[in-house]
Amino acid sequence: MTSRLFVYGTLRWSSEKPMAQALRQDSRLVGPGTATGRLYSIADYPGFVPDPKGHPVHGDLVALN
Repeated sequence: MTSRLFVYGTLRWSSEKPMAQALRQDSRLVGPGTATGRLYSIADYPGFVPDPKGHPVHGDLVALN
């Protein structure tokens, strides 16, 4: 079974950030995705918590090698 990961923000497939570039080397893009939840400010980045009463968060679904 292939593991899948939902990414958003600077980890999205089109991002030029170093961690997104590293992720692209060890995964393949499945396609765009949306998850319902809430984003919280954790230090310098947003943290996602699933919540059916939250808001749509747009990102990408990737399959990990």
